[in-house]
Amino acid sequence: MHDLVIRNGVVIDGSGSAGIKTDIAIDGDLIDAIGPCQDVGRIEIDATNLIVAPGFVDVHSHDDLAVLEDPEMNHKISQGVTTDIIGNCGWATVPRSPINDRWLESGILGSKRPPSWKDVGEYRARIDSAHPSCNVAILIGYGAVRRAVLGSSKERPTRKEFREIHRHLSAGMNAGALGVSTGLTYEPGRYSSTEELIRAIEPVSEDKGLYVSHIRDEGSGLVEAVEEAIEIGMKGGCGLHISHHKALGQANWGKVKQSISAIDSARLESLDVTTDVYPYTASSTLLHTVVKGGIGSDEAASVVVASSTYPDSVGRSLLDLGELNGLTFDEMAFRITETDPGTVVVRHGMTEVDVCAAMRHEVAMIGSDGLPSADGRPHPRLYGTFPRVLGRYVRESGVLTLPEAIRKMTSLPAEKFRLDRRGAIRKGWYADLSLFDPKIIIDRATYENPRLLSTGVLHVVVNGDLVVSNGRHLGTRSGYVLNPSS
Repeated sequence: MHDLVIRNGVVIDGSGSAGIKTDIAIDGDLIDAIGPCQDVGRIEIDATNLIVAPGFVDVHSHDDLAVLEDPEMNHKISQGVTTDIIGNCGWATVPRSPINDRWLESGILGSKRPPSWKDVGEYRARIDSAHPSCNVAILIGYGAVRRAVLGSSKERPTRKEFREIHRHLSAGMNAGALGVSTGLTYEPGRYSSTEELIRAIEPVSEDKGLYVSHIRDEGSGLVEAVEEAIEIGMKGGCGLHISHHKALGQANWGKVKQSISAIDSARLESLDVTTDVYPYTASSTLLHTVVKGGIGSDEAASVVVASSTYPDSVGRSLLDLGELNGLTFDEMAFRITETDPGTVVVRHGMTEVDVCAAMRHEVAMIGSDGLPSADGRPHPRLYGTFPRVLGRYVRESGVLTLPEAIRKMTSLPAEKFRLDRRGAIRKGWYADLSLFDPKIIIDRATYENPRLLSTGVLHVVVNGDLVVSNGRHLGTRSGYVLNPSS
């Protein structure tokens, strides 16, 4: 008898190949057999008319605190996500320092409670003790490291400060981090020069870790920012992953073709470069960052605010808020950021053509970039990214084939981020699986009502345990923190 048998499903194994109708037998946390199964299972699932895929990997998550505050992680599990990669954009909960505590207490990552851990090792132990429903993998946030060492200084690190930065990065890598992330439009990341970052990531390179970057400019300077990231990856000796690849602002629409060309050129020079994409034409970021970058009245009309300090602001544009309060939009923005520096905005500024081009690129993965919010209104991508790709971009518009989309969500990220024996359906590999109905899977979350769960994901298996059955979360919490493979 097997622990779990899945029968009659169309198995798409994550490799990009077409599916085959067959059975899967699971014992413990591993796939024991793929093929017609004569033995019974302690639990059996009839997957007739369903796709059986590897569990999805969200390569760009900001669930750093949500995984502790809400370990059932239903906003991800309900999408078929079984592995969540946190620590993106240079944002992180470690290392602990007074200035980092104040940053976290602003609510930028959802919860406003200060952490009780001091480094990656203690943080991962805290996650494991919370027993989340999905697996978690950790990136070291360079912004948090720099802030702990240099405070808010704009200066280049001294030799002594570089030694301290290296100490933090080495400790994080030794504790099982996948690599380091940067957020070069945010403070303090924006103060880091190309040369600083090349030198800083030396310990990451020594451990075969990745350099994952929210690049310096996603608008007029997109191509130059991609080229900078490529230079850092090449000279720093790290594989490169570019976060949420896009061209922001109407004047920059079409530049994704140029940035793709730069990425392909770097790959021809043997640099391992990949990207991730989310399936929306609106981004989400901190209002503080938008203000720092400078906006005009036209753009202020497209920036929608979600502030807990100003509850009446939720769903209103910055331009509307200013008019309601008798202020210019920039005066309104300044007032909000002064009292609520963690204010998040949704920014409508991309074109569908670019989103599709970035998504089709052969090295593009899918990442939600969802930012949890204890109150206010998050971007709908937090709840809808993966079903949206499968429903809108596969079934409805044919931007991707189903095997292509599944590969971008599974084996491609698992291989890049060194997730041992995950991302594909193979005998002896971990049993992380997502079973969905390809005829109905779709996102339901909207900008007006962003917390609606998606439909179509009927069963989810994490480390061999059934977490979702017939679309209902069972309360099972079988995930844990993953180490990168050697």
